[in-house]
Amino acid sequence: MIPRATKASLLICFLIFQVLSLCEYGIAQQPTTTEKPAAAAEPILTESEKRQKAFEIVWQTVNESFYDRDFAGVDWLAVRRRYEPLVASATSDTQVHDLLQQMINELHQSHFVVIPPDAIPRFIPSKKSTRAHQPTSDDESSEAENEEEAGLSLLLDKGNPELTERLQTGIGIDVRIINGAVVITRVNNGSTADRAGIRRGFVIKKANSVSFDEALAKLQSNSIWKDLLRPELGRVMLDAFINGEPGSVVRLTVVDGRNRLRILPVVRERLSGEMSPGIGNLPPLYTEFESKILPGDVGYIRFDAFVPTMMKKVCGALRSMHNRPALIIDLRGNQGGLLGMVSGLSGLLESKVIALGVMKSRNGSSPLYAFPQRSPYTGKLAILVDGSTESAAEMFASALQEIGRAKIVGERSAGNTLPSAIIKLPTGALFQYAWASFRNTLGQPLEGIGVVPDITVKLERRRLLSGVDDQLAKAVADLRGGNRRNSLITEIVTSASPDPKESSSAGNRPTKVTIDSDSPPPPVAKQPPRAAKPPDLPLAGNEGNDSPSAAGVIQKFLDASGGEEAL
Repeated sequence: MIPRATKASLLICFLIFQVLSLCEYGIAQQPTTTEKPAAAAEPILTESEKRQKAFEIVWQTVNESFYDRDFAGVDWLAVRRRYEPLVASATSDTQVHDLLQQMINELHQSHFVVIPPDAIPRFIPSKKSTRAHQPTSDDESSEAENEEEAGLSLLLDKGNPELTERLQTGIGIDVRIINGAVVITRVNNGSTADRAGIRRGFVIKKANSVSFDEALAKLQSNSIWKDLLRPELGRVMLDAFINGEPGSVVRLTVVDGRNRLRILPVVRERLSGEMSPGIGNLPPLYTEFESKILPGDVGYIRFDAFVPTMMKKVCGALRSMHNRPALIIDLRGNQGGLLGMVSGLSGLLESKVIALGVMKSRNGSSPLYAFPQRSPYTGKLAILVDGSTESAAEMFASALQEIGRAKIVGERSAGNTLPSAIIKLPTGALFQYAWASFRNTLGQPLEGIGVVPDITVKLERRRLLSGVDDQLAKAVADLRGGNRRNSLITEIVTSASPDPKESSSAGNRPTKVTIDSDSPPPPVAKQPPRAAKPPDLPLAGNEGNDSPSAAGVIQKFLDASGGEEAL
């Protein structure tokens, strides 16, 4: 079980299960002189009996452990009556796993997932070459069909050992779904995408021969997975269709800044991020970190997972920015992680004990607190969030918003905030289920709602094409007084190289296309009243004015999580 760790969504969940087969059930016994009788052999079940037992375990686990005794208004017994005969008539494990996923989807909660055994990443280095070849007109149709099938298989059935390689090898971009299109929102300076002339605001139409419009439509219409994949669609499209083997080429068909259809070959390379070491039940995750000083002496920190390796870097960045008057923490696309890190990072940004929220299960409630670390950062603070900000990242942003410590800027977060546990089914699948709810200090749930920004700013393609990140620009302007936005936008515009010269060949000639215009940003949401500050609690070991120590803070995170054994 993982009572102190939160998981972002289906895509991230699949990445964190690979160590369970190694450490979930086996406990080494110490040598002894006393001979023990052999354990009774497990009864051999038929395939049909395994499927039926898997159904019983999933239904009964929810029946006994779901945090809401009323099952969020769902008649759970009636659900059993409907699905039991369907499982009994199923002829394959795949059918049963799909039925189980449909059954738990009726709860309409995050962190309820059935992961088939072939969908558990094994992190075995791939020997098979995936280098792209240049298709001819005769084989392009079959290539598109095969690539799309392979990509979606990686997405929904991640037993392929190339998964880890794909996570770490790409072209240096990030994307979001804007008005139904896959739009590039970030291009890393010096990346192969940057060198190929790809810019923010470009729309990706194809990767090799896979149509992004068609692939996106399939994912968004999938009755089983669409809600689980919603916050992860951008990352999923990258992992499944653009990332690949180092040195291989992906041919991107894009709509550029002048709405011309162009084909740009881009070489895949090892990305600048890293796999975080596993800790307890949280295995390695691909993570990225960035810190810099923006115009106006505003610090900027971006990280995409609440894991200890990221905290070492955050601590170092906070030390270097300790005297800066303002700081922005960018949690857009942050996949969550360990709950203990929420407490620890909050303590680096607040000088008093603060309440973070309450986890509530059938057995009672567990309040979460953050205790100040040595010499916390006390300047102005803004936090960027979007629809891909999930789990622990949402809890962190919500807590600092409620006490008035930080201004939240961007778009409403994902609303996936349930602590969960994992068990193994007789079919070999893993079942992740939420055992508790989470409510903020106002008593309001974040699940299904998310964090509503103080300042709502929607990304627009036309602004991205101009090199402007409006969410970041608005946060900087607000921190510097809110009345210098136009000049600040000019200062923080990402310098863009001119578009590379297009090929004069007929096969790569730019074609004019039409892209739907961006809709106006939604109005700023009305905020609930701020929570009162929690009572002062006794502090220990926080005297002095030293800067935060990464090792010390991480140990406090582990202590807050119940120690390494609890993880």
